[in-house]
Order: sequence, then structure tokens, then C-alpha cells
Amino acid sequence: MIYKHLSFLLIIGLLNTPIQAETLLELYQIAEQNDPERQIAYSEYLAILEKHPQARALLLPQVTLGADTTENWSSEERIFGNSRENTNIGYNVSLTYALYRRNLNIQLEQVNSQIQQALVTFEGAKQALMERIASRYFAVLAANDNLKFARSAKKAFRRQWDEAQQRFEVGLIAITDVQEAQAGYDLAVADEIAAQNDLDNAYEALREITGDYHQILAVLNEDAPLLGPEPSDLDAWTELALEQNPQLLAARYAVEIARQEIEKQRAANSPTLDLVGRHSYSDIIRGENNTFNSHTNSLSIQLNYPLYEGGAIRSRIKEAKIRSIQTLDKLEKQRRTVQSQTRQAFLSLLSNISRVKAFKQALISTETALKAIQTGFELGTRTSVDVVNAQRDLLRAQRNYSRTRYDYVLDTLQLKQATGLLSLDDLAGINNWLTQHTMKLQIDGE
Repeated sequence: MIYKHLSFLLIIGLLNTPIQAETLLELYQIAEQNDPERQIAYSEYLAILEKHPQARALLLPQVTLGADTTENWSSEERIFGNSRENTNIGYNVSLTYALYRRNLNIQLEQVNSQIQQALVTFEGAKQALMERIASRYFAVLAANDNLKFARSAKKAFRRQWDEAQQRFEVGLIAITDVQEAQAGYDLAVADEIAAQNDLDNAYEALREITGDYHQILAVLNEDAPLLGPEPSDLDAWTELALEQNPQLLAARYAVEIARQEIEKQRAANSPTLDLVGRHSYSDIIRGENNTFNSHTNSLSIQLNYPLYEGGAIRSRIKEAKIRSIQTLDKLEKQRRTVQSQTRQAFLSLLSNISRVKAFKQALISTETALKAIQTGFELGTRTSVDVVNAQRDLLRAQRNYSRTRYDYVLDTLQLKQATGLLSLDDLAGINNWLTQHTMKLQIDGE
């Protein structure tokens, strides 16, 4: 009995203990270790780094060791000719050092460009993760708000339906008012089901990045600041994006890599000069002359020049030129995309600052209007239809205000991302706008 009593007290204590909400910064730190896209980008970067020692190795001495054993038969072309048989063994060690290979030097430069391209691509992936985790984090908050609004509206519509039925029973209103109130309630039930589904999907999308479910999140403070872009000049942000956007930098490196590819293919038609050293040993271990053995050493400089390869070099040069033109087109496409994204994010940020203010005032107005219409309904001057419409207006105003606040926060991140400036400090700044207390979890039927 004592143990049961203690267990009961423990359960009550756990239920009364506040659960600390997870913040945006905490979830990003989890996503850094668990997000597959980020891990793929990092693995790609590490793989590209290995190309440098591979390209460098071709310019360093190449040493090979070989060994063989040979069985020999010979005979003289005479009536009573003699035949001979012996077994020969040997080994050789050779060293080749490229004194001049222009294509290998260009290839090493090309690999350095590829490494720089991989670096900015990985930086872009890190910034993309920051934006993705924030988008899905605030999508959960928005869906949670929407579910709260839907449940609140459902209760209000139910109350209105009950009141309408009571008034109809005493002959104060017509049956159409009751039917309108019931229709409002039925739609509110459907809205709640849809809102619950949206919240479940939002949780699932967040889990896709972090690898686990996170249902207790810190919420956005009501007094979170509305800060405009700094500097406030759109052209300045656009110019910054054209200089530092990671995707655009990667496209520029792609152009340089393509140019180097043309030079490398042209260099394949250039002479090569190698230093070649060789040591070999041979001995007859069975048969006639089995005492024979020899050691041979040689050192040479070899010059090779490809006179004709069936037109392959010319074709590869042509292909490299075509792909170079293609990278220039991709660069221009990326430049236009970055410019468009930057300008859209800038203008959307300014727009949402004004929209947040406008929707906040609209929310206050619809709340006031609903109270006035409800009073009029009680006095008989307004119909049930008026109350239902006013309740719907309030629900719409609540959703608009909530969604626009989150859109504003995301716009600040997307503008930084477009310019390549999004950093952990930006997430930390937004993290300070979140409440550090727990957020009540929305449960089915609550």
C-alpha cells in the first residue's frame, strides 16, 4: 500500500513538473548531427578533398615492382640437332618521374577549383539547413496556433447553436437561424479535423530533419520586434547577394573548372617528358647454362608526342568548349535566380512588417465587432447569421495574424540566406524572441 501511495505521488509530481520547451537553436544543433541532406553535403565535400592527393600523386615518382618465371625450349634445325630446355626467373624495379606533363599540372589546378566549389556548396547546404529547420519549426507553431483557434471557434459555434435552439423553442427566432448556427458548427468541426491533420504533418516534417519527434516547442513572444532590413537599400542587398551567394559562387567555380577542362584537353596534344630508371635481374635456375645470371640498370629520359589519335583529342576539346558555354548559361540563370530571390525576400520582409501591424489591428477590430454583434443578438437586433459570420471573421483574423508573424521571421532568414550571410548568430537572435517556458501540447479532442 505504501508503494502504491508513493507511486501515485510520483506521478502527480511529474504531471505538475513543467516540461522545458525545445527552442529553435536546440533543434538546429540536433539537425546538424541528424539531417541526411547536411550529411550528404558534408560527405561530398570530404570526397572532393581526396581528389587533391590523387592529382598530386600523378606528379610524384611512380615506382613499380615486377617478377616473372619463364620456361624456355629451343632446338637446332639439323638432322641430329640439339634441343635445350631451361627455366628462367627474374624481377625488375622501375621508377617513372614526370618531368613535364602539362595536362597533369592543369588537372591539379582544376582539382583546387573543385575543392573551392565544394566548400562554398557545403556552406550553402549549412545555410539551407538553418532555413529549413526554421521553416518547419515555425510551421509547427503556426499549425498549433491554427488548431487552438479552430477548437476555440468550434466551442463558440456550439455555444451559438445551443443559444439559437433555445431562442427558437421560445419563439424568438426563426428556424433558419438555428440551421445557420448548426452549419457554422459543422464547418468548425471540419476545420478542427483539418487543423489537427496539418499539425500532425508539421510534426512529421520536423522529424524528417532531426530524426525524432519534438512536440513541446518554445513559442514566439507576442512582443517580438519587427525589424526592417539593414541596410534599407534593396540594390545594396542585391549587390551583396551577387557577390556572396554560395550557389552563385559555386556556379562561378564551375565556369573556371570548365575553362580548365578545355586547357587540359588541349594539353593532351602536348609532348611529355619523363625520367625513367630501371633495375632488372635475371637468372637461369634449371637446365643448361644454369650458372647464368645478370643485373641490368638503366636511366633514361623519354620524350613522347601524340601525332594522331584518330581525332579523339579534337573531339574532347570540342566537347569541353560546349560544356564551358553551358556553364556560362547556368551561371547567368543562377545570377538571375539569386537576384530575384533577394529582391522578393527584401520586399516580402517589408510587406510582412506592415501586414503584421495591419492584421493585429484587424484582430482587435474583429474581436470588438464580435462582442457587439453577440450583444445585439441577445437584444434581438442581430441575427444568428450575423454572429456566425462575425465568428468566422475572427477565426480568419487570428489565422492571418499568426501566420504573418511567422512569415516575417522566415523572411529575415531567407533574405540573409539569399545573400550568403545566414549564420548561427541569426538563429540565436531569433531564438531570443521565443518564450523559454513550456508550450501546452495540443491533443486530439482537447
